[in-house]
Amino acid sequence: MPYDLFFWNQKRKNRALSTKGIQKKVERYAKAAGIKASCHSLRHTFASNLLEEGAEVISIKELMGHSLIESSERYAKLSNRRVKQIYLQTIKKVIDKTRV
Repeated sequence: MPYDLFFWNQKRKNRALSTKGIQKKVERYAKAAGIKASCHSLRHTFASNLLEEGAEVISIKELMGHSLIESSERYAKLSNRRVKQIYLQTIKKVIDKTRV
């Protein structure tokens, strides 16, 4: 088995597992676990979590392998919506607690 491969093909030991092969495995394991997941949803969650924890969009671009910054900026817009949603939920709780 080659040591420079991150995912390898068990049937063909000297070849990397294809992108399609990885996608199929993720889908199969998710189904077996009773959850809904895909490579796309995992990438999306990864980028969104980084943004919500303060990572810069340019860093997300590099980590995601995007060629254009606009691709990464989509996550920032989604992240901002989530921040607004959390704020509105939290402020409602604060107002309810402070009512006399």
